[in-house]
Amino acid sequence: MKKYNIEHKNDIAVLCRKNETAEKVHLLFKTPSKLFIDTELDRFSSYWARFFCDFLRCYYDKNIYGIDFVNAYFDREYQSKSYFKALDVVNKLFSLRDTDLFNNVSLIILLAEMVYPKYKNEEVVVKLKQILLNYNQRSSFKPADDNQICILTLHKSKGLEYKAVFLLDLYKWIFPREKCSKDNYIQDLNLHYVGITRSKEVCYIMQGNKRFSKQYGTYINAEESSFLKFYNLPSLRCNIDWEG
Repeated sequence: MKKYNIEHKNDIAVLCRKNETAEKVHLLFKTPSKLFIDTELDRFSSYWARFFCDFLRCYYDKNIYGIDFVNAYFDREYQSKSYFKALDVVNKLFSLRDTDLFNNVSLIILLAEMVYPKYKNEEVVVKLKQILLNYNQRSSFKPADDNQICILTLHKSKGLEYKAVFLLDLYKWIFPREKCSKDNYIQDLNLHYVGITRSKEVCYIMQGNKRFSKQYGTYINAEESSFLKFYNLPSLRCNIDWEG
């Protein structure tokens, strides 16, 4: 922990390809951890989806104030009218209980229209409303306590950073999905990029000799992902053997 200037366990994240792996890791962990559920909103790559996710994360983070959120999207000097209008809206929303957010969803939508007026997305709005009505999904945007390691999917990690990251699921047939379409392959490659760029200090790519096959219902020999062979990556990695 000291080697990477890690003061709190929530500076450490375990990133998984799917909710299924994240749930198993959380179940097996012997140290305090928080599982972040991957919501439908996390899987969208649209501007409004990213904005709504950012809003919810900031709403639940008590170290972030309304002015911090507004400063990230508006320039006080050059957008003064929009800036102060947004600040009033955000301060009102941040003062609400989370159970009251659904009844004020029009204000969240108003903010999105102010920030990204050309990218309105009704499908994303529907997903936001579903999350606001679901306690478990809302909770997935709450930050971990200082003593909790973060366990989440690659989708959920978009826009976040941690001092130390442990990447899981980088196996053949799993990530990237084998025999998938070109579009799906590119999506997986982009998601892989998200994973390896979440760390500020160190990124551990975890590899096991065996992995569980859902198809066969047992453990099989594990082969590393083709992503780990790109751009002479093997020569850049420092291999560490852990037993346990």
